[in-house]
Amino acid sequence: MSGRSIKAIPRTQFNTAGLGLPYTLLNILGLTQPCFLLRLVNDSNVGITISYDGVTAHDYIRANSTLDLPGVSGLQENGIVGVWRKGSKIYISGLAAGAGFIFLTGYYLVD
Repeated sequence: MSGRSIKAIPRTQFNTAGLGLPYTLLNILGLTQPCFLLRLVNDSNVGITISYDGVTAHDYIRANSTLDLPGVSGLQENGIVGVWRKGSKIYISGLAAGAGFIFLTGYYLVD
């Protein structure tokens, strides 16, 4: 056993009443830790477009659904580890304001 434990970053949330175009920064300070899993929960009545650079549309989350974004942590025995970099920022946009919230959570390993 490696002795590593899983911890969570503080949750970030955004009220979709302020949603529109162009992209809005979801996590203003970026990720506080390098995460092996990000989870975006769309607890609203509108679909959301996700961007990882603030310009390009990368993902889409339907209303009232969840998107899990795993790194490559399952390949550690081969020396391959993929994580979402500390400081990474997530941007969101939508065609119209909505009712409800978008939540961002993330998980990382500590010794």
